[in-house]
Amino acid sequence: MNEHGITSSKAFLESAPVLIAVFFDPTVPYPIPSTWLAIGFMLLQIEDEGFSSLPYTPSGAALHAILGVPETLGLAAVLPIGKGVFSDRKPRKPLSEIASAETYGRHFND
Repeated sequence: MNEHGITSSKAFLESAPVLIAVFFDPTVPYPIPSTWLAIGFMLLQIEDEGFSSLPYTPSGAALHAILGVPETLGLAAVLPIGKGVFSDRKPRKPLSEIASAETYGRHFND
């Protein structure tokens, strides 16, 4: 374990009550951007339902065989879903603090 607490252990995958494996078809146009757009919408819905998740992008995971998914599909991410361990979520910054209108640095309320 390093000073940031990062380890190779993925306990969140083992303790999550639900795992969603997201696969993509590499033969369709724009497979990666399309898949990650879908993952983004899934993450928004998961949070809207009161659960938590984060995309985990495994390398070398043998999920194809375990789940019976054809090897022709690519594994984009695994989404562990459950109740978050942190309940004191910080409020979101207002859009005027994080986005510009027309030119960089010009806030929406300027």
